[in-house]
Amino acid sequence: MYLLGPASEVTAKLATRCGEDINVEDTASVIMELESGAVGTVRAGYTHRPFAGYDDSDLCLSFEGQLGSIYWPTKGERGYRLRTGHRDYAGVSRRWVDLERTADASDHGYSFVFFRAFLEAVAHGVAPPATQRDALRVLEVIEAAQESSRAGKHVRVMGG
Repeated sequence: MYLLGPASEVTAKLATRCGEDINVEDTASVIMELESGAVGTVRAGYTHRPFAGYDDSDLCLSFEGQLGSIYWPTKGERGYRLRTGHRDYAGVSRRWVDLERTADASDHGYSFVFFRAFLEAVAHGVAPPATQRDALRVLEVIEAAQESSRAGKHVRVMGG
């Protein structure tokens, strides 16, 4: 939500495939349409047995839109890949945005700025960049994904 805005609709397949005696899904593939019109995928699975050269074993987020794409593997990397031809990113066409580096909004290091703002908000008792409403919206997306998987259909996000 922070990078691209809220989801409006999801289609999902959730399953338990690890072979262990558990009562929770361990594999999820979710397609989300965002309010902006971008379409993205979330792939998560705890069934993978990583091997040499295998990365992104647990979670991967990828979003495509008219202005470009963002790919965030979340494991083994410290940032996300941004590809765009948007004029605000002139000369950038493709770059890795490192969350560990010093960045400011004018350098398009938005995720780093977000995480730093959150930590500073906690430390100083001020409003965080993400609120309880944002957390509720994430839960609504998860519930819509669960309903989509159960019903085998597209599901509108409740808050959307």
